[in-house]
Amino acid sequence: MIDPVELKAYMAEIKLKLAPRDHIDRLENVDAALTNFRQDHDAATLAAQTELHELTNKVNNLRAECSRSALDWISHDEHLARTDELEREQLEWTKKMAGDEAKLKQLEAELRECKEECAMWEEVDVDEEVDFSGDALALRFFRNLGFVPSYNSQQQQQTQTQLTATSKRKSATGVPLAQAATFDRLLVRSESTGRASMFDVTVEGREAKGWSEKDLTDQLWRAAT
Repeated sequence: MIDPVELKAYMAEIKLKLAPRDHIDRLENVDAALTNFRQDHDAATLAAQTELHELTNKVNNLRAECSRSALDWISHDEHLARTDELEREQLEWTKKMAGDEAKLKQLEAELRECKEECAMWEEVDVDEEVDFSGDALALRFFRNLGFVPSYNSQQQQQTQTQLTATSKRKSATGVPLAQAATFDRLLVRSESTGRASMFDVTVEGREAKGWSEKDLTDQLWRAAT
């Protein structure tokens, strides 16, 4: 056991031996060091914040000056998603183009067939297939003048059927065609005015108007000029 009296004396002796000024100086030095550290830290933080602000402004300026808008800057995932979407659209357009090419080839084949058929019909010599009677020669003459024959519906159908059948027979056998059906009306178009007039060229129609063949010819000529 320590005697309280001795402990008290011991403490008094320690107090006498201690130098309080040294401890105070040490504390002041530590406090000054801490203050300097805080000031340096604050200055470094302020400098870093200032630099960060300047860099942010530079990035914003670069984005504004760039040819693309700042909204065009997307993330990597968004970029990949957009790329996949464009690839799908490209695939769809490729399929559509393939289908259109198939249709185009089909149309080209049909066009070739039509051209071959037209060439076949152009090789047919109408002069050789038609027995040129007086009516046929008159028809050809009036056609060259711009006159158009007008058949009645029944006669036109019979004429078309006859021409089709005889044309096929001519192609197969080489026999000349039969004489074409006659016509009873002419549609005459004026070359100067473009006006069209219908004339009854039958004997009955001419006699009903009191025209001779020469009168009818004169009327047709006036209507065509």
